[in-house]
Amino acid sequence: MPTTVCEKLISTTMPMKIRSKKRVIVEGKDGRRPVTRVVGLFQRANYINSNGRMYPKEVLEEAIKNLQEGIKKRSVLGELGHPDTAKVNLERTSHLVTKVWMEGNNVYGECEILEDMPSGRMLKTLIDNDVCISVSSRGTGDLEMIREGNQDYMKVLPGYSIVTWDAVHEPSVAGTELAVLESKGHKINLVEQYERELLAEIRKRMQV
Repeated sequence: MPTTVCEKLISTTMPMKIRSKKRVIVEGKDGRRPVTRVVGLFQRANYINSNGRMYPKEVLEEAIKNLQEGIKKRSVLGELGHPDTAKVNLERTSHLVTKVWMEGNNVYGECEILEDMPSGRMLKTLIDNDVCISVSSRGTGDLEMIREGNQDYMKVLPGYSIVTWDAVHEPSVAGTELAVLESKGHKINLVEQYERELLAEIRKRMQV
């Protein structure tokens, strides 16, 4: 029987294959100012990632659609580093998400680096020095355990809500262009711990 885990913080990290980086002049309240905009790959649908999680395309499409109003209002802020909470810490913000769209199963986005913020300056320096930067999605929703053949995975259910995408430093899997990695390195990650325990318990019951 499928098992549902209700309303959890869901995060996925993947290498941000940067498509373009450009320095542009924009109009602001204080006149014209230069900003750095970065466009790259944010996420992938219909793909079972390395931690056994899959985002159906229709679920991501709906979540991105619901996020457009926040993007239009310039309120979707990302952090440098990835917290274990759905709340965005303004002191740690490094970029503003200005566009998000899908091409096939791939989610692409455009970010405006907030260079006047301490974290924004650090992020720009890393990008300017060709440091490998990854993006880590942050959202909330329900998960369902699915078994297909001999494979078990956690399926993200309709109603998933995207909070933002953070900038992190995670190594990609060697030789895999679109490898997806779950966020790691946190002292405590109760969501992933719960999923591992749930998966182990279901496998144990199926062997009885």
